[in-house]
Amino acid sequence: MRCSSILEDRGSATTEMVLLAPVVMFLVMCVLFLGHRADTNLKIQHAADVAARIASMHSTDKMQEAGAVAASDDLQLQNQDCSEVSTHMSLGTFGVLRTVTVTVNCREQRRDALWLGIRPRQVSASSTEVIDAYSFR
Repeated sequence: MRCSSILEDRGSATTEMVLLAPVVMFLVMCVLFLGHRADTNLKIQHAADVAARIASMHSTDKMQEAGAVAASDDLQLQNQDCSEVSTHMSLGTFGVLRTVTVTVNCREQRRDALWLGIRPRQVSASSTEVIDAYSFR
C-alpha cells in the first residue's frame, strides 16, 4: 500500500508548476507594467513642476519658450520616451499674486507593453507657480 501511494503522488508537483507558472509570470508582468505606468506619471509631473518653476522666473514674453525647453530637457534627463511633447502655459492670479500654470502633454511610448495589447497613451500633468517678480531674466 505504501509503494502505491508514492507512485500516485509522482508528478503532482510538476503538474502544479506547469499550471501555476504562466499565471505567476503574468501577474509579475502586470505588476511591472503598473510600476512603469506610475513612474511615467511621476516623470511627467516632475517635468511640469520644473517647467512652471523656470517659467515663473522669466518675463511674460519669454515664459512659454523657457517652460517648453525646461520640460523637454527634464524629460530627456529622466530618459522618458515621449513623442509629441507639448507644453501649454496660462497666466492667472491668486489673490494679489500672479501665477503661471504649465501643462505638459506627452504621448507615452511603451513598446514593451504592446504584447499585452496596451497601446501608447496620452499623459498630462499641470503645475502652478507664483511668478517671481524679482528675478526676471
